[in-house]
Amino acid sequence: MHKNHIHQLQSTRVHRHGNSSSAKTSARVLSLLLALFLITGLWVNVQSVDAKTYGPDFPTSSTPAGATSEDSSGPVITDGNDLAVTFNNPVTAGQTVLGVTISVRGRRTTTSDPQSRVADDVGNNLTATQTWTSSTFSTKTFSSNDGDAFRQYVQAQAGNATITFRIEVPSQTGTRSVEIDRVKLTVITAEPTTGGPVIQGQCTAADIHLVVDVSGSIAADFGGNLDLYKTSIKSFMAAVESGMPGTNWRLTSFQGFPAASIATSGWNGSPPNSFVDALVSDGWTPTADGIEAAIAGGTNPGSPLTNNANNIMIILTDGAPNVPLNSSASGVFYIAAVDAIAQAELARAAGWSTIVV
Repeated sequence: MHKNHIHQLQSTRVHRHGNSSSAKTSARVLSLLLALFLITGLWVNVQSVDAKTYGPDFPTSSTPAGATSEDSSGPVITDGNDLAVTFNNPVTAGQTVLGVTISVRGRRTTTSDPQSRVADDVGNNLTATQTWTSSTFSTKTFSSNDGDAFRQYVQAQAGNATITFRIEVPSQTGTRSVEIDRVKLTVITAEPTTGGPVIQGQCTAADIHLVVDVSGSIAADFGGNLDLYKTSIKSFMAAVESGMPGTNWRLTSFQGFPAASIATSGWNGSPPNSFVDALVSDGWTPTADGIEAAIAGGTNPGSPLTNNANNIMIILTDGAPNVPLNSSASGVFYIAAVDAIAQAELARAAGWSTIVV
């Protein structure tokens, strides 16, 4: 369970520099979750989640060193050189970085089109290059991908007072340079909640909806052996059945590219193992669509099944969402994460206790 934040910061210190060189969801986790159920009979509620923006909108009148006004007289980076930009670090110790974006506002100052990219504080490349094709100011956006070096670098700086990036202009044929007007850092983080679980009496039968990520990375997490993932899910359901007889089950799987692919088992009075056996790992991670489909399944299994008092939604996933709700776009991590949070909140409002594994 996480509380998500969006941090947007304007650079405050800019300095020139010379040449620069360029199985998460496992059987063990499921077993631990099961032990928690059987020992305490807990139903865990996700705490309230807010998406907030910190710092001024971009661009603003806040001026990095070397820039005198908006779109005028900013620092110039010539080919083979870089500009170091230092921010107050928005990531505190213990937070998880879900995504990073650096927006650079600038323009070319030569007739030949220069390229630029973002590097870490010692010059290791974090992003692909982008080309400046106009002498008019525009904004280039450099974003992280799930698990890439860009996000890992920011994660490694968690708890430090400041964080520094280098805006590089690689050496190219001919004279090329870029004038930098503004640089903005945006970070989305997830902060573990500090409140303990809500415990309600003894272990009793429940209506449990497993929302199962079967994106392409799931099989990779298990060394290419998706059967291990399936076995873990089935073992978990069997153990819950043993300790909480009368539990009803519903499974919803999610994956997809370019659009979400959702499948559901419907409500069952026993674990739907055949549905699990048919799971295939492929595509991206449309978490919000998976939760939305699970909500649509309702909390009441209907006759002839007994409608149990406790409704538990367990979301099994191995990474950050990367497909926005009801969208064919992919790789839009920030929007996808916010959409997934919103759907989790709607699930809570619909009467579900939600657990993310």
